Amino acid sequence: CPGDIIVHLGADECDEVVWYDEPYATDNCEFMFTTGMIQSTFSSNNQFAGNMFDLTNVTGSPITITSFDGNVNAASGQPATFEVFYRTGTYVGFENNAAGWTSMGTVNTTTAGINQPTPVPIGGLTLQPGQTYGIYFVLTSYPAPGSLRYTNGNNTYNNGDLELTAGVGKANPNFTGATFAGRVWNGNIHYTKQVGAPPVVEQIDNTGYTNGDLF
Repeated sequence: CPGDIIVHLGADECDEVVWYDEPYATDNCEFMFTTGMIQSTFSSNNQFAGNMFDLTNVTGSPITITSFDGNVNAASGQPATFEVFYRTGTYVGFENNAAGWTSMGTVNTTTAGINQPTPVPIGGLTLQPGQTYGIYFVLTSYPAPGSLRYTNGNNTYNNGDLELTAGVGKANPNFTGATFAGRVWNGNIHYTKQVGAPPVVEQIDNTGYTNGDLF
C-alpha cells in the first residue's frame, strides 16, 4: 500500500489537487500458455503438390503455430520435404503471385502413410486476436515420395481458437502451378495460446477519491 501523503495548504486555501503513484501488483502467474490443435480432415479423395487456405485467430489472445501435420500419398517411413508459406490477410487473389508471401520454413520429415498425420515441424507464426493469415502448404519433394492428399469441397473448421477456411489445391511449381478451386487441406495445426492476465488492483476505501482529485 502507498504511504501517507501530507499536503500543506497555503493561506486561504481549502483544498489542493493531489497526485500519487498508482499502486500495482505482479505475480509469477500473470500469463500462462496452453497447447491446442485444430484438425480439418484426413478423408482424402484428391491430390497434387500443395494447398492454400486461410487461418484466423478467433480468440482474444495471441496464438503461435508450433507445427503442422499433413497427408501424403506414400507408404509409412518414406522421406519427404515440406515448405510452408504465409501472407498477411487472405490467400484469395494471390494464388499465383509470390509477392507478399513469406516462407515459414522448410523441413525434411518421414511420412506416416496415406490418410495418416505426417509430422511437419514448421512453426513460429503468431496470430494476434482477430488476425487472418493465408497459408500455403507445399510438398516440395513432389512427386517423391508421392502427392499431397486433400479433399474436394469448400469447408470451414472452427475449434473456438482458430478458424480454418479452405481452400484451393496447387500444382507445382510453387505459385505458378495450376490452381484448383474447392480443395480442402488435410491436416492438423498445433499451437500454443496465451491465457491469464495481470492481477488487477481495486480501490476499496469507498471514498470515491481518485488520482488527481481535490483533497
